[in-house]
Amino acid sequence: MSELTISLLTQRGLEIFDQAGYKGTYWPVATSFLTQETQTFCGVASSVCVLNALPVAKPVTPPYAPHAYFTQDNYFSDAVERIVPREQVLQEGMTLRQITSALGTWNVACESYYASNESIEELREQVQEVCSNSKMALIFNFYRPGLGQEGGGHFSPIGAYDRITDSVLLMDVARYKYPPVWVTLEVIYNAMNTIDSSSQLSRGWVRCWV
Repeated sequence: MSELTISLLTQRGLEIFDQAGYKGTYWPVATSFLTQETQTFCGVASSVCVLNALPVAKPVTPPYAPHAYFTQDNYFSDAVERIVPREQVLQEGMTLRQITSALGTWNVACESYYASNESIEELREQVQEVCSNSKMALIFNFYRPGLGQEGGGHFSPIGAYDRITDSVLLMDVARYKYPPVWVTLEVIYNAMNTIDSSSQLSRGWVRCWV
């Protein structure tokens, strides 16, 4: 585990969770939390987690019919396919713009923010607002090495915020690789303020609400 992160599964991680004052979004996200199906599906898995966590209409498809539920398969509706085809995501993953546009096709209000255009103070305000509200969610797009982790660009939702340590709980959808971890806003902000080679824009975050 990187020195820049604290696993939720450790004693210290649990202590931070207990003291955290912003956990309104944690239980919906934790209940809907899942593992990305492929190593390029972090954006898809993060989107599905958020869509199932929020009170929005959900599709009825196999294998869960007649129950309505988002999966990493039915997420790719005709509207999403027009924005970013599933086969392309399998090869390349998604960009911040693509994930925001795709989420917007599912009757979710969402807006993307590029770290290069936003201050850490703006990020902190949004984190506090979202993590106080069960009808809102945040997905972070960051560069793993900025957290002392292996890999490249990655998406994952946020579950909570602790003001005392100024840390967010990153719910990593690559659960086979990393557990949920606490990371300071300064570290994650710097990891988002990096260039995505696919878009040639900085990484950042997506705020969703209903």
